[in-house]
Amino acid sequence: MRNELTLRETRVVSALLQENTLRAAAKRAGVSERTVYRYVRLARVQKELRRQRGELFSVALSGLRQAWSLTGQTLAKVMSDAKTSGAAKVSAARTALRAGETARMYDELENRVADLEQSEDE
Repeated sequence: MRNELTLRETRVVSALLQENTLRAAAKRAGVSERTVYRYVRLARVQKELRRQRGELFSVALSGLRQAWSLTGQTLAKVMSDAKTSGAAKVSAARTALRAGETARMYDELENRVADLEQSEDE
């Protein structure tokens, strides 16, 4: 059984990552919808899709972490500003707590994905 993707399979994987539907992916890749349906059932194509989606997720998560850092700095300024109303400080604190919880959930999810990918490779 071959593990390497063909050029057409690679184009289909790329198109699937860029499009919302199999039909649009088929058009982008220059193949029929039937070919896309056939390819997405292949284990090697599924594995490559998972790998590339994992990479995209990691890049997106990195960008969110940078934004959270700036958000945290802004919220800290609001909470420590003597001129800020109590309601605004409470709102900023709630937002900071939610952002922290969301960041923790994303970290856990990223770790789970990495564990699954590693167990799949073994």
